[in-house]
Amino acid sequence: MIALGGRIDPLLYTMIWILCRILQSGYRYLHDDMSSLLAVEVPNRRLFDIIHIMDVILVIIFFSILHWAIDG
Repeated sequence: MIALGGRIDPLLYTMIWILCRILQSGYRYLHDDMSSLLAVEVPNRRLFDIIHIMDVILVIIFFSILHWAIDG
């Protein structure tokens, strides 16, 4: 179960960036950097922030459980 959480997070992180890129009109992945997806003037910034914070919380939960499981 712990390993499943570790395997899902990179996929979730990638899906977050793909979703941000799809929702951001005018973004050109060959010319624009990834940080411009979370720039201050982006229309969907609040949505992106919420999704990113949820991902960070999931990572913290995963590593907390992993640490607990290793220590026994």
